[in-house]
Amino acid sequence: MAKKKVTLTNTSIRSGVTSDASKAICEYIWNGFDAHAKHVSIVYEANEVGKVLSLKVIDDGEGISRNTLSETFGHYQDSVKTKSFQWSSQVKGHKGKGRYAFNCFASDAKWISVFKEGNNHLKHTISISAAENDRFNDHADDGSLHTVNDEQTGTEVQFLNVTLNAAFFESADFISYLQREFAVFL
Repeated sequence: MAKKKVTLTNTSIRSGVTSDASKAICEYIWNGFDAHAKHVSIVYEANEVGKVLSLKVIDDGEGISRNTLSETFGHYQDSVKTKSFQWSSQVKGHKGKGRYAFNCFASDAKWISVFKEGNNHLKHTISISAAENDRFNDHADDGSLHTVNDEQTGTEVQFLNVTLNAAFFESADFISYLQREFAVFL
C-alpha cells in the first residue's frame, strides 16, 4: 500500500475560515493580545462615500519572530500558540487559521512586524493573497528584513481591496461585538 501526502488547496483553506467580518477582524485583534500587546488599534481611512481605502490592525506586542515563521505561517489549523500558556488570559489564536480570516473582507493581507532577536529589533514583511491562500510570501528576498533598533516591537496587518465600508466600523452591531469580545480587557 502506497501512502500519499494530503495537499491543502486554496479552496480548502478558504472554506475553513469565518465568513463573518466582525469575527474575522477580532481574529487579528486577538493575535495582538496573544502576542502580549498592551494596545491594539483598528485604523481605517474611507472616502466621502464610505468606501474603505485602507484598513490596518496595529499592536505593540512581541512581533512575529522569523525563527517560527514556518510554523506560524506554514501550517494550517496548527499553531505554535497551542504550546503557549499565559496566566493572565487564555491564548485565543490557537487553531492556526485566524491569519486567513481576511478572506471574507479583503483580497490580501500584509504583516509588517518588528520583533526582538538578541539585542536587535528586526523588521520584516509577510503577505498572503486570498487567490493563493496555500502560499505565503516572507519577502526575505526583497530586502524587507532589516534592523530597526529605533522602533518598538509589534505588528501592523494591512488589508488590501477591502470590501467593507465605513458604516460597518461605525455600526452599533460592530461596536457591540467588540465590547462583548474584549470585555475582559476593559
